[in-house]
Amino acid sequence: MSDDSKDPFAVLKIAPTLDARAVRVAWAQAVRAHPPHADPEGFRRARAAYEQLQHARDLRAAWLSAPFSPVEARRGYEAEDEAKLAGLRERLAVARAGQAADRAREAAPQRFGQVLATWTLAQWLARRGGGDGTIAPCR
Repeated sequence: MSDDSKDPFAVLKIAPTLDARAVRVAWAQAVRAHPPHADPEGFRRARAAYEQLQHARDLRAAWLSAPFSPVEARRGYEAEDEAKLAGLRERLAVARAGQAADRAREAAPQRFGQVLATWTLAQWLARRGGGDGTIAPCR
């Protein structure tokens, strides 16, 4: 057996944690990645790791004995921060584009507003209908 199989967190591909929900989510992802009919050995390793972390006492013991690398932890946090920052930049770009569109819409007068501002009612009726002030049917 490799050293990797002794660390249940490495088998489930998560950082050492005391969060039981994170362990369940990692277990579900491992089952999707290693279905029992397609990869029985991978499924067996994932199930053994999950069973080792299933109880709170065992989870705490595994967490305390898990190898910890500050450099790797920092890389993980930096990657998370970069992903969050990229998401924020994307949201900011979308918001700025929306604001620019709003400013352009406000700056350009609407066609209907131009017509009302330049035509009198009599001119509009004359253009729309006959010269007698009646409104012609829509074409």
